[in-house]
Amino acid sequence: MPDILKTAEESYLRTLLPAASAQLETASVMIQPTFAVLLEVQHHDRIFRLNTPIYLTRYAENGYIFLESKVLSIIAYGRSEQEAVESFREDFSALWDTIAQCPDGSLTPQAKQIKDKMIEQVNAVVSE
Repeated sequence: MPDILKTAEESYLRTLLPAASAQLETASVMIQPTFAVLLEVQHHDRIFRLNTPIYLTRYAENGYIFLESKVLSIIAYGRSEQEAVESFREDFSALWDTIAQCPDGSLTPQAKQIKDKMIEQVNAVVSE
């Protein structure tokens, strides 16, 4: 294998290694190599208290960390776990404001399913 390809391959693998093995754990978030669990969602001055944890699929690709909830139709990403979590929190908060608070008649069937899941999941929204 030519040296230039070997160097490029090693560089690529080095960018993937931290993403594949990194972990983040706080009181409300636990991230492992293949999944993440959120016990509550905090975004700006609001805390979404959950009835049940939100389980997310976690994967790394091209130097980014992805957190995905198929049920909520959210795919969040960032260069680090912290950025990916913040992206998920922002998307969750936006969905709450734009879908969960809307009258059912104004929503598509898919949006209504997301709304129902969010309302089932969120126990309370607390402002700080």
